[in-house]
Amino acid sequence: MFKPLHLDVVIAADPRRDGGGAEALAAIVPWLAAQDRRVTLLPVLSPLVQLAPRVDPRIADLVDDGRLTWFCTSRPAVARLGIGLHLSPFLGEADKAVRLRSDRAVLLVDQSWHTARHHAVCPFHVICDRASRMLGALPALVPLARDIHLPSASDETVVPCTPDDRGPVWAAALQHLLRQVPPPERKPILNRGSLVAPARILMLSPNGIGMGHLTRQLAIARHLPPEVEPVFIGMSRAVGLVERFGFRAEYAPGPHALGVDKDRWTDDFSRRLIDAMGFYDARALVFDGNFPYHALRRLRAEVDNRTMIWLRRGLWRPNAGREALERSPIFDLVIEPTDFAGEMDAGPTRARSDAVPVPPIILLDPSEHLSRDEARRALGLPKEATAVLVQLGSGNNFDMATVARHCLDMLAGYSDVHVRVVQWLIAEDEDDLCAAYDHRMRRLRGYPLARFLDAFDFAVSAAGYNSFHELLTARLPTIFVPNEHPLMDEQETRALFAERLGAGFFVRAGDPGRLHWALTKLLDRGERDLARRRAGSLSEPSGAARAASMIALHALSIVAHRGAARFPRHLARW
Repeated sequence: MFKPLHLDVVIAADPRRDGGGAEALAAIVPWLAAQDRRVTLLPVLSPLVQLAPRVDPRIADLVDDGRLTWFCTSRPAVARLGIGLHLSPFLGEADKAVRLRSDRAVLLVDQSWHTARHHAVCPFHVICDRASRMLGALPALVPLARDIHLPSASDETVVPCTPDDRGPVWAAALQHLLRQVPPPERKPILNRGSLVAPARILMLSPNGIGMGHLTRQLAIARHLPPEVEPVFIGMSRAVGLVERFGFRAEYAPGPHALGVDKDRWTDDFSRRLIDAMGFYDARALVFDGNFPYHALRRLRAEVDNRTMIWLRRGLWRPNAGREALERSPIFDLVIEPTDFAGEMDAGPTRARSDAVPVPPIILLDPSEHLSRDEARRALGLPKEATAVLVQLGSGNNFDMATVARHCLDMLAGYSDVHVRVVQWLIAEDEDDLCAAYDHRMRRLRGYPLARFLDAFDFAVSAAGYNSFHELLTARLPTIFVPNEHPLMDEQETRALFAERLGAGFFVRAGDPGRLHWALTKLLDRGERDLARRRAGSLSEPSGAARAASMIALHALSIVAHRGAARFPRHLARW
């Protein structure tokens, strides 16, 4: 049996974007920290907040700087003080038990009861009962402001306080309670020999043409808090790469790899997903792909008490994906990693309001790149050479080998130029294009290659989501050659954006003359310096951290919708 975790102050609140609620939480936590109290957040998703999937930025900042930590629901805990912030976390029955016992508890009331929007749909005694069970003690009642009238209650339930005109009511009330419950003598660390089971999530990715889906999920996983453990289920042979980053992975081949028809595969894969959700006790599933499988619809029907999230990047081709978008309702949340070229997006996702946008997502922060000298030593590149990176994708659905050969043929004529041609780990064609050239032209394999970007002077690249954003973020002048297969995203738009920005050139695969011209331009140092300055106008991507924050919210939260009255949309805050 686990010994309880000893905590100081636990606040049960809905941390999503919620006007006054976030404002109150953002005020109370620093105030408590100033009293030398350690604060833990027990996140509760309330039925009163219908359409706000994100953590309020002010609350996210408190988590980032360590003044607020997540409550781990897998462990019993004892707190000196339990605080219920507002009535909204207690309007519905929690979807799982909270093993928390508090020495004292208080319920901070944000609205006069008889004028509150939730008065008609939830009796006050029910709210008090739920708050008592969640906080582990009968809560006293305190108004957040002087003009809030509490429900009828005995004197014993209200915290005695005499607020003055200089501060809020809650501050005086909490000050009174804190004097009664001194902080623990030791930090809230685990007892020796005890374990904490993190909240697990499944990260599902298809067998894409490249490795973009898997890479985006890995980028997010690296930003998840330690209380959340991702388990990767991937259809790509490359899924095992995530183990290098310390994550668990399962290979789940698709119908083509197994040699079975889609109906048979759908039946088997549906059962595998359902079993995986149960085996790992996953709180959420995150799917990054262009088309939600029928197996996901079956999963939704089987595990409707778990969160399903679609990570859906934009820049779809104008007439593509209608059927895929019709399956959006099976997801509780759609997160859209935005695109540097998003202003030019003419696809069907642009007009939709069902997605929550986050900044672009990349795997490695530029601070994680090797220095220029370190990267050149690792790649065997001379210090003074002009180094060119050629990364044109896997070539599994669009012939880029001809483009690579054109690059090698031209650049081989410059004695001070060294080229590294990337061979994708999932490429079906394993021919070494560099074998016909001298030592200056070599094949490059590995993952993640972004750590070597500072070694190069310019690049020739496909315009897939990850490569495009990595190269522009690294300010590496690039000739973008889009993969124009009709099932791909609209890479031509990204290439055109880079050219209009002045950070690169747009060259089609079938235009060797323009490719020769663009290579000549970037062999000039002055042209490269100009392109770097233009790329510097773009903001650095922070989407991985934002998306991780949203996903962690759903994985760690108590969902208090069960048994809740359905709130009319005009009564809900969002």
